[in-house]
Amino acid sequence: HTIASIALTVDLPERFKGTHMSRFVEALNACGSELHIDRVRDLLEMLAERLHAECAHVDFEFPYFMEKAAPVSGIKGLIDYNVRFNATLKQGVFDFVTTVIVPVATLCPCSKSISERGAHNQRGEVTFAVRSTQPVWLEDLIQLVEQSASCELYSVLKRPDEKAVTER
Repeated sequence: HTIASIALTVDLPERFKGTHMSRFVEALNACGSELHIDRVRDLLEMLAERLHAECAHVDFEFPYFMEKAAPVSGIKGLIDYNVRFNATLKQGVFDFVTTVIVPVATLCPCSKSISERGAHNQRGEVTFAVRSTQPVWLEDLIQLVEQSASCELYSVLKRPDEKAVTER
């Protein structure tokens, strides 16, 4: 469970000069107090029908929290990731894109090139987007990005953990 910022839009037919904005809220409320990913297409179909649109679009942006254990001490803490769902229904064709923004540590290439041993790390963010026809687990996308980085981030690090992260 999380809380999201949501943007709902439609492409109105040329003959319309505007729209009834309350219909967006009505369509969203019709999905209930909790909107599951399985209902996103239903939401877009409602929007298109209520607003006589050939194309409806929704954007969700939300924090996603995962519990992670430090590499040596095993102490657990939460890490937050920014996630976006972008979905479009255009003339009956459903398109869904999941984007995760994953904070990572990277070894500084300049520091490495001028040092005989050791180098410092720097933080970065990796933005990874996947278009899919089937649901994709956020944890799998995040893990793929973290495994590709110099090192993943942790919210709690004791001395042995810091050593492991630095050496990695």
